[in-house]
Amino acid sequence: PAVLKAPASLPPSTLVAPPSATSAGSNNSRGPTSGFNVYKTHSHNIQSAAVGAPDPYNEAASSVSTTERRLQALQSKKEKMERDMQSEIEADRGLVAYLAGSGPAPVAAATTGGGVGVGKTDSSLVAARMRRMEEERKKRDEGGFTTKAMRDLEKIKKAKVYSHAQIRINFSDGTNLHAKFLPREKVSSIRSVIQSAFRPSLTQSLRFDLYVAPPRRLLDDAKTLEEEGLVPAAKIHVSWKAGTSPAGGYLRDELFVGGNAATSAFPDAKPIVKEPRALAKSKGKNDTGNGNGDSGPSKEDLMMQRMLGKKTGLLGGRKSSSNEPNKKNGKPKWFKK
Repeated sequence: PAVLKAPASLPPSTLVAPPSATSAGSNNSRGPTSGFNVYKTHSHNIQSAAVGAPDPYNEAASSVSTTERRLQALQSKKEKMERDMQSEIEADRGLVAYLAGSGPAPVAAATTGGGVGVGKTDSSLVAARMRRMEEERKKRDEGGFTTKAMRDLEKIKKAKVYSHAQIRINFSDGTNLHAKFLPREKVSSIRSVIQSAFRPSLTQSLRFDLYVAPPRRLLDDAKTLEEEGLVPAAKIHVSWKAGTSPAGGYLRDELFVGGNAATSAFPDAKPIVKEPRALAKSKGKNDTGNGNGDSGPSKEDLMMQRMLGKKTGLLGGRKSSSNEPNKKNGKPKWFKK
């Protein structure tokens, strides 16, 4: 192929290649000539910035927001508390068996979450579950827009760390097992403990399902005890599968204890975040603030409460309506004698 040659009449300066964009920017004393991309959308959401939510159109959207940093800090605190409080549970499960009509007295404390309380009637448990479902539905309908990090942060603020989960396992003949588990353990751990309590000759032949009632709900072996609502204490039932019901004794004799044991200990609990009243009492009356020993919620907390649907004003007080009558001295201001 033919090679093009520059004519000899052209000056040498025209034969030099133009400088690249990087070299031109480095030689410029004022820095890069262009840092704005005209083909990219730029936005700034004031409400999102107030609660620490990242801007999805920003190049730094992948960075950790303020809400996510607070969530990570509380999760680390929760893990540390769990290590301190739950260090000896796996080594000593406290597995004990009782015959029908015997066993420890029910614990006095009530369970939280979806756990089945001890000593409550079926109707009260069903009514409590219906109330929780209705409250969750109203919270979803009336709540504002929130991210997953915001919802997880609000949830972990109200959570508690328990020393263990006290599980009572009831069989169809009235026999029951009592054992301790970690809240982060899976339901399959309960199944393994039950199988270890069977006589060696029956371990492979007995098949069963685990469920809670009322209402009857089968437990998923892949979920944790906390996800299934079995923390801090719960009562679960064993349902024998067809053709595997034992005819006689099926639990090891050494698991049974003589007589009636004392009341089973309820798990110890510690809040991850202290309640505002507890903080106010610990601070004393000498602190400055709103008079209750608390300086009041921050702007970020107030904005998050508004986005969650709580009726609070910008200054932290109750949101009042202009149509609400002034009931001073028990009478509205429009009332005249």
